[in-house]
Amino acid sequence: MAVDAAYQLMILWTCQSAGAPSLPGYAAHYRQFCRNFPENVLIRANTRRIGAQIAGADIDFLDDQGRVLARMEGYECVINEALRQAFKLRSVDGAQK
Repeated sequence: MAVDAAYQLMILWTCQSAGAPSLPGYAAHYRQFCRNFPENVLIRANTRRIGAQIAGADIDFLDDQGRVLARMEGYECVINEALRQAFKLRSVDGAQK
């Protein structure tokens, strides 16, 4: 779940910084330094624009004391305005509102 949360964080960042959502496409390395993540994990991303439609980051997953639990290096995502429509909330038949 923490890795998915990092992807979601990058979507929010690209919406804010580039004006469009993104999809993950690549990560050069992922290293985890613990067997299991604790209940609370802080995600810290060192973000950068690589091009007009690509963003990148190195992402750290930290515990409450700031110790690195895992690190993802060389993350890249594709920024595309067309994703905005795909990400819109859709209704599900039978779901309560």
